Amino acid sequence: MPNTVQCSGGHYFDLMLFAMCPFCGMPPSYPSQSPPPPAPPMPQGNYAPPPPPPMPQGNYAPPPVPQGNYAPPPPQSAADGRSKKPTAGWLVGTEGACAGKTYALREGRNFVGSSADMDIILTEEPAVSGAGIHAVLTYDPKHKRYYAQCGTSRELYYVNDSVVLEAVPLKADDTITIGSSVFRFVALCGEAFSWQK
Repeated sequence: MPNTVQCSGGHYFDLMLFAMCPFCGMPPSYPSQSPPPPAPPMPQGNYAPPPPPPMPQGNYAPPPVPQGNYAPPPPQSAADGRSKKPTAGWLVGTEGACAGKTYALREGRNFVGSSADMDIILTEEPAVSGAGIHAVLTYDPKHKRYYAQCGTSRELYYVNDSVVLEAVPLKADDTITIGSSVFRFVALCGEAFSWQK
């Protein structure tokens, strides 16, 4: 097996056959098992690396929202927590702007107004202002009684044609007049039925 070395001039030769480089006459510089592997060939011509992927230009829009039965969640309001309380009765519109509409009364105090944080929202009735509580309708589950009270609004309302200036008892089939709208009060809870055990 030949003993290949490299001379200081860079030539390879067999040290068993020659003491000096047969090409340039220089002495060997260090022993080597084999010549180093050749470097990979460089690309020829006008070589350029591939371009990066294009970036969005101009009026970039995010991906579209999936279609189908998708609907965004409804906005939260203060009345959402009250909707979990059991229904104690109803207001049923019989005349005016709210005729034919039904509104559930829950246990505790029910605030009546036109803003989104009310328990009973009367947007159809123009006499209900957007500021403040127009009326308060209460069901007391402990004593099984209903009451109508005035709210924080300057506007008035009536129970059986009497203006409400302080807490007045409500009975089944009483009429409540707010602006042009007349409601019949329908009681669910009472002596015959109660959600309380």
